Amino acid sequence: MDKCLEIDQLRNNLKAAEVESYPSQEELKSKIEMLSLELHCAHKKSEIFQKELTFLSKEREDLLVQTRELDKGSDENNDSKVFASKIINQLLIVTKERDSLMTQIEEQRRYVVKVEHLRKNCSDELLEAKVRVEELTRRISNMEVKEHINKVMYILIVAPHLKDSILAYQRYDGVPIGDRP
Repeated sequence: MDKCLEIDQLRNNLKAAEVESYPSQEELKSKIEMLSLELHCAHKKSEIFQKELTFLSKEREDLLVQTRELDKGSDENNDSKVFASKIINQLLIVTKERDSLMTQIEEQRRYVVKVEHLRKNCSDELLEAKVRVEELTRRISNMEVKEHINKVMYILIVAPHLKDSILAYQRYDGVPIGDRP
């Protein structure tokens, strides 16, 4: 019995301790629930922050890539601008050379026209000269024929009156016999 009493007392003490600890336990349960809620909210916020961090990290990477591309594009753009500037300068040089060549070609065309005109004039003058030469040749031939006819007529008409027809011919020639070689 002694033991029973002792067990009963321990049970009573236990109940008294439970009654005394009940408010503390309830308070602790409440605090644990609050802390669990806060932990859950913190986990939710952490997940949200993690998602935002992931999103921002991704966006940062995208922006870095875009920045690199812009820098690269800027370099390429600068290279393109330099290349375009060089091409424009070459185009200007080629245009100036083309204009110079066009001017030279135009001068050559004018020169060709002038030479053609001079050639035509020379051809016309040559043709006229040939016509004159032919006319003069014909006139000279006619004169030689007339002269020959006149000599023959003179010899035929005058020769019977002269002793020697050769002397008559030589006289007609106009060169004295002693002056001949």
